Amino acid sequence: MSLPLYRQQLLRALLSTGRMHVNMTLTLIDNWWLAYKAWEANDTFETAFDECRMTVRTLKSSRP
Repeated sequence: MSLPLYRQQLLRALLSTGRMHVNMTLTLIDNWWLAYKAWEANDTFETAFDECRMTVRTLKSSRP
């Protein structure tokens, strides 16, 4: 299953107005986390840059 589908399942469970099943929710969290870590392991700087997911931080320089 893909990361967006795991995220959708997890959000649905967390936003549910019914009784939350803790074990089911923890399983959904674990599934999402494993999928996220797999996605992260395959991500590259170039892909993130191409998709505008990179940010630049600047530090105040003491140089004039």
